[in-house]
Amino acid sequence: MTDSAEIDLTEMEGLALGLVKQMQPTSAYTLAATFANSPSAYWSGSAGAIYPLVRRLHKAKLLTSAKAATGKRKSTVYSLSRAGEAAFQSWLLDVDRAANPGFDPLRSRLSMLQLAPAKARSAFLDEVEGRVTAQQKEPLSEEHSTDWFRALHATWLRSRVKWLKDIRKLLAGG
Repeated sequence: MTDSAEIDLTEMEGLALGLVKQMQPTSAYTLAATFANSPSAYWSGSAGAIYPLVRRLHKAKLLTSAKAATGKRKSTVYSLSRAGEAAFQSWLLDVDRAANPGFDPLRSRLSMLQLAPAKARSAFLDEVEGRVTAQQKEPLSEEHSTDWFRALHATWLRSRVKWLKDIRKLLAGG
């Protein structure tokens, strides 16, 4: 698994490489905390998910490691290797996967929403729209507070609200 052209990263692996690139050198602990503080519940920051992922990426020679110390505590910090940089860029700029609708729990539910009673549909849309609108006012965690990420997140939330309004019109027959 040394030829980066042959590496097919999962979404979580690609995102992890990107986070390592942004924060390098960084520890698996910091990476796990960043995932855990994500505004998306989809990304698990559990030690049971992140530590094995980091070990896999290191074993695949996508990450380099170095010993570090924080006070008396010893740790390992990671950076992208050349192969890791190439694999990350390949994942990042993969148009086929980026254009794929992928997993989206809201889209999954909206595709079936016409099967719910009209009153329940309306209540569902009201509640989801209210929560998405409330998220627009919530501050992002420190790990996600760059100007770029804030603007990206705000755009995504505005798009979700517009999408919900459009779905409401579709369900109303318009």
